[in-house]
Amino acid sequence: MFIYFIVSTLVFLGLFCGALLAYIAPEELADGKKYLKLFLHALLLILIILSFIYIPFWKAFLIVLLLSVSVVFKRIPLSAPFLLFIASEDAFLFFLFSILFFLVNFPIGTFFAEEHIIQKKRIFFVLSSLFKKYWLALLLSVILLYA
Repeated sequence: MFIYFIVSTLVFLGLFCGALLAYIAPEELADGKKYLKLFLHALLLILIILSFIYIPFWKAFLIVLLLSVSVVFKRIPLSAPFLLFIASEDAFLFFLFSILFFLVNFPIGTFFAEEHIIQKKRIFFVLSSLFKKYWLALLLSVILLYA
């Protein structure tokens, strides 16, 4: 289960990669925002479809419910540890969900950084506030590691 913690941490790094990309190419944010939103929604749809294909119905329903709540409250990265824990029974599904959640976190980090770029804040401030906002995801990974 230590692998579960490592992978959950790497999935969480998708937020920071997205924020760094926003700072590297801020001029592309205006043009690419609609494509990032489309990409995010497509990835969430793929996660839901794969859940119903590869996971028993009651677990898939739980995943859809968890994703729905996290989308409504705009805390999608907080659902990653739970979804990876559910998918950890199957190595292929765990690997697939890990990649998808890294990619889901990427536009979320970009959107978060975009708000701060407009306010002309420094990258270190943005990365630290991103960590403060989603530190609970890492804590949940540690808790589920020992579950």
